[in-house]
Formats: sequence, structure tokens, C-alpha cells
Amino acid sequence: MENFLDLSTYHPRENSGSRSTNRLNMQASFAITKIIDMFDLNFTIVMDIIDDVVFLITDETSSKLITYQLKTINSKNNSYTLSKLIKDDVFYKLFDHIEQLNTEIEFIYLITNSPIKHSFKDNTTKKNSEIYVSNLDIPMKDLHEQVCIAIESNMRKNQNFEEHGLSEKFKFSLWDVTVSTHYDLAKSKLTELCTQKFPYMDVKSLTALHQTLYEILIRKQSFEFELEENINDVLPHKSYSSNELKTLIYKATSVGALTMEVIKDDYIKFNNLLEEVKWNKALADLKTKIFQFPELFDKNIQIIEEVIIS
Repeated sequence: MENFLDLSTYHPRENSGSRSTNRLNMQASFAITKIIDMFDLNFTIVMDIIDDVVFLITDETSSKLITYQLKTINSKNNSYTLSKLIKDDVFYKLFDHIEQLNTEIEFIYLITNSPIKHSFKDNTTKKNSEIYVSNLDIPMKDLHEQVCIAIESNMRKNQNFEEHGLSEKFKFSLWDVTVSTHYDLAKSKLTELCTQKFPYMDVKSLTALHQTLYEILIRKQSFEFELEENINDVLPHKSYSSNELKTLIYKATSVGALTMEVIKDDYIKFNNLLEEVKWNKALADLKTKIFQFPELFDKNIQIIEEVIIS
């Protein structure tokens, strides 16, 4: 894996194992949206190791980690409660990143697709109160005082909490999607990026590119490992780099740009019209198969000769 930190001393505390398909799919879509946000950077994305989604961003002199823990629910009629997140030790587990990776990590995000409800007794009015956390990209220490108190109570289970406290590295952000909208939202965001940066990519290529990237991230995410394994041996199976993405986009662009005019101008001089018609049909069949099976973008396209001969 390219430009990765030496994580040989990092020890995963748990292997999340199988989870609902909906949650895994939403994580892949979230990863695509963050890939687009960081497209111009030199990054490696890691799926389901250290956290649900992790980005290593490097330049000529330094590297940094940004981690994302996703908590998603299937229905917008429901909401997360802060008490449930604390019962599940979500914030205590997030603090583990500070304990193991403090010098390498820049931000530690908790992402939810629904506001977090917190119920408490107001010390001033002596009445029960409710607040909803629905901020975008906010340090946790800047949340409502009662929310911070509850988060800190969970983090204090870590014996090193007093040394670091509720660090500015901990952030919260609402990702307003549902189980039925995340896929199209990520596709739309990728389409917008490619329209700006690769205006000659056609619609079919864009669709296949999104599906291919989505499938790659699902595959990376689903790779299983044992906690006893060396993490540096596992990481190549769980990661995908910005250079790999740019290669994938080049292949997608190349497929869309291949036309009979290009073939005639750059590759073949046809002897007669019938021969050109056969090649034109072969090219159309080839593109159809590629768009039906977008993972072909990520492999050597060996189907050309078979299509032409048939």
C-alpha cells in the first residue's frame, strides 16, 4: 500500500464481523462522498480497520489520519439517543484512537444519519428537557454543555482521559441520508465531480465508474481478518489509493472515448463498408458488455478479440 504509516504497533480491539447489508452499503456510499471531497489530495482510504472509514492523507513532508465512525438507522422516523450511544460505549471506543494514534491522527469523527436526542433535567428550571444534536462538522467540545458532560462520562472509562480530555480532534457531523437515498446521492456527487474534471466522459461511463468504485469499496470492506494478524499484512486488502482511483477513471474515460472514428483514424484502414459495419457492431457489443459488468474497468479488457471474432 502506498505511503502508509507504520502501523505495526497498532492493535485492533475488535473485529466488527458481519453487520446489516444496509449499514455496509451506506458506509461504502459515505466513503465515495469523502473520496470526492479529497479528490485533489494524495490519500489512501481504509475500510473497516481502525474505524469504519479512515483516510491517510500525505504530502511531501507529512501524513495524517482522519477516522469516521458511522452510526446509521434505516428509518428517518427514528433517532439515536445519546444514552444508547453511551450504553454501547461509542465514545469510549473513539477515545481508543487517541490512546493508540494520538500523534498521527488529525480528526476523529462520529457521523450519524439522524439527529442525536439527549434527555436531561435542567438544573435551572428543574424540568426535564430534550435537545437534538444535528450539527454539521462541529468539534464535540462545542456541543451543548449537557451533551459534553455525557460524552465525557463515557470517555472517562479510559484511564488516560484526564491527560487528553475532550480533545478538539473529536468531531460530530450529521449526514442527512436514508437507506434509500445514499446510493443516488453518492452517484450524483461523483457525476458532478467528473462533469467538472472530465467533461468528455459519457453518461454510461459515469454510471459504470460509480458502480465499480462502489463494488471495490464493498469488497475491501468485506475482507475478513483475524485480530492476531499483522495489520500491515491486512491493510493492502482493506485499502484503496487515490492513484488507483485515477487509473480507474482513466480506464472509464478511455472506454467512453473509443469510437469508430478513433479506430479508423488511429488503428485500422477498412477494405470495404461491410468490414467497417462488423467492427462497428463489435465495438457496440463490447461497450454494452463493459457497462453491464463495470468491474471490467478494473481488469485487463480481454474480451475485445472474442467479440470481434464472433
